[in-house]
Amino acid sequence: MSWQRSTVAPDGSHHIVDGASLYDLRFDGVLPFRDPGLAPVHRDDLAWHVRVDGSPAYTRRFIRTFGFYEGHAAAQSVEGWHHIRPDGTDLYAERYAWCGNFQGGLCAVRERGGHYLHVQADGSPAYSSRWRYAGDFRDGHVVVQADDGRSTHIDRDGTLPHGRWFLDLDVFHKGFARARDAIGWMHVDKSGAPAYARRFSQVEPFYNGQARVEQGDGRRIVIDERGETVVELRPALFDLVPLPTDRPVAILVRHAERPPLPRDLSGHDVSITDEGQRAARRFGDVLGARVASITTSPVRRCRETAIAIAAGVAVNNLEPRLDRLLGDPGAFVVDGERAWENWLRLGNAAVIEHVVTSDEPLPGMAAPREAARRLLRLLHERLGEGTGIHIFVTHDTVLAPFVSRALAISHVLWPDFLAAAVLWRDDTGTRLWFDGRERTVAFGVGSAPQPDQG
Repeated sequence: MSWQRSTVAPDGSHHIVDGASLYDLRFDGVLPFRDPGLAPVHRDDLAWHVRVDGSPAYTRRFIRTFGFYEGHAAAQSVEGWHHIRPDGTDLYAERYAWCGNFQGGLCAVRERGGHYLHVQADGSPAYSSRWRYAGDFRDGHVVVQADDGRSTHIDRDGTLPHGRWFLDLDVFHKGFARARDAIGWMHVDKSGAPAYARRFSQVEPFYNGQARVEQGDGRRIVIDERGETVVELRPALFDLVPLPTDRPVAILVRHAERPPLPRDLSGHDVSITDEGQRAARRFGDVLGARVASITTSPVRRCRETAIAIAAGVAVNNLEPRLDRLLGDPGAFVVDGERAWENWLRLGNAAVIEHVVTSDEPLPGMAAPREAARRLLRLLHERLGEGTGIHIFVTHDTVLAPFVSRALAISHVLWPDFLAAAVLWRDDTGTRLWFDGRERTVAFGVGSAPQPDQG
């Protein structure tokens, strides 16, 4: 019978093809056959490789053996880890604390001193550097971790193709790699640059141009390679969100899904989508009768979101109120026409990054720290109105700078549609939760601390 069609038997003791045993022998454990038609087996604390008929491929025995890759198999002997040929002879004389599998002519190994590197088939190092960790090569690149815990990619000769470092990193897959910085998970391109501005609590590799990701509130969505939401797979899980029941809670939420805005236009009259309507209703239904008030930006997509949330709450006389601090123009804008020139000149991302990282106002815009304080005062008013949930519907251009500054994060935390920041008061001051992060707000209002930088 052909080993290519074989599988490991359910009890792990031998190999089968179409349910029939390849041989009569039984082992304590076996691994699948690999080219050149040999399989790792072990019995009575000894390990070796067998042919398709179960006979030993060689007379030598090891502590552990693994599958053949590119004609070489990793094996552990009393002297250490190394690689062997199909006839059981050593591929090289060196012994290591651990060995991986050969991929593209190189293999990751760990030296007895604890550092990783890659070796060639003759056992010689592929480069001079050593790493705290090194993985397998894929498409000419591999992830390595330095002693300080940061990770980057290296080429086959050990050079750094982009020189960018991350808290965690994956190999490239179809042109992108999963990466994590201080803000969260994302995808980066071959230059190491983020493919988009958003960050997530989890991301999967791209599959035909799309990837499943998860946010800190449990929301699961599918994004494209620009970071745009394609479809929502699961709404926010409010059991992941700290919602105190013994005191009032303010929820500052971005409006529901809308279509792309017209180019170079603010899109004040753009409506939310049908899916946005359904998602906003679910949002209200989850929060239920605890919702005591809804306040919204006057802009159409926010008003429609507020009305849909109210319909989901299903409480009589829950009429949304309008407040221009939430939009049109919003807390961070003083003169709408002058401020719009910033968006046309710099683009949305650059404008919001400036608002997050600088206390100097752009033309037509408010001083960022004071604008954030004004918005917080609005939320504070409702936190003094007894128990219940008070919802405020706004835009990403308001929510993003507010939560980024409140959480004292120097990068923009971009919110998805219906992403929500939760605020409440306790003995430490005003607490804010957003996308899995929580702290006392970092700019001073009421009992909250007042640091020198915001």
